[in-house]
Amino acid sequence: MSLLVMVPSKTFLYGEYAVLRGGKGCVVAHEPWFTLEAHLSCEQNSFPFHAESPAGRFISQNSALKKMKLLWRDPHGGVGGFGGSTAEYNSVLQAGLSVLGRPFRLQNEWEKYRELIQSKGSGADFIAQALGGICEVQILSSAEGRSPQVRVESRSWPFKDVEIYWWKTSQKVKTHEDLQQKISLDMELNQLVFMADKISAALSQGKKEDFFAEMKEFYQELARLGLQDPAVVRDAQEWMSGPGVLFAKGCGAQGADVFMIFVDKSADLKLRQDLENRGIRYYGRKDITEGVKIRDNTY
Repeated sequence: MSLLVMVPSKTFLYGEYAVLRGGKGCVVAHEPWFTLEAHLSCEQNSFPFHAESPAGRFISQNSALKKMKLLWRDPHGGVGGFGGSTAEYNSVLQAGLSVLGRPFRLQNEWEKYRELIQSKGSGADFIAQALGGICEVQILSSAEGRSPQVRVESRSWPFKDVEIYWWKTSQKVKTHEDLQQKISLDMELNQLVFMADKISAALSQGKKEDFFAEMKEFYQELARLGLQDPAVVRDAQEWMSGPGVLFAKGCGAQGADVFMIFVDKSADLKLRQDLENRGIRYYGRKDITEGVKIRDNTY
């Protein structure tokens, strides 16, 4: 048996931290693809993932995968910031389900993933990479003793006169470590839930001015709470002084992983030329793609 699993990269559009408290978080699945080749092997196999990572723990619990040779390719060269850890997990999960002939059931697999990471993250990135496109994720609390439910809505980008670009920064904050450090902010994060809901409403109703006004308030609140790296805040202010730039922000833990910019189409070409002159490898709306793909390469 030989399988090829392809998992898209991911980037947060909005709702970081809010999604941890029942607010709405929106994640974009985009190219390039992480890939895993899994081949049945009689040899003693070593695995490409850290033993304590979600993927490593999943393999340790899956006897079928232990018999396979795994070849992992990260299109970002391991620099982090585009969902590498969840892509690892998604890839071994899909390979394991395929080997066992089991279907992918979102709620069940999301719960198992959250157990592996000890609920230190929302799992929104896991969901977006699995399903693809622009996914808005919300965790709904359940009755005591029952697992929370996850609600997912597919979103489209309604503002045809606005382009979005994003690129990797030179920084990286490990999400699980960041969340551990911010545990004292539990109560203050509740305000972010309300603000993320307003962003979501503006997006779904196609109200551009409201959308960017709410985005600015949300990320100003993140900065006030110490949830945006000061260097990222300075970079955002600098970019927003440029022609046609409607908004700029950091994405992910502390906003340090990936930088995102929203620009009016009238200034689109100039911005792309600026990014290319700076040697920045950027992604945009044209790179938004479908979710996990799996192919049986057995001949």
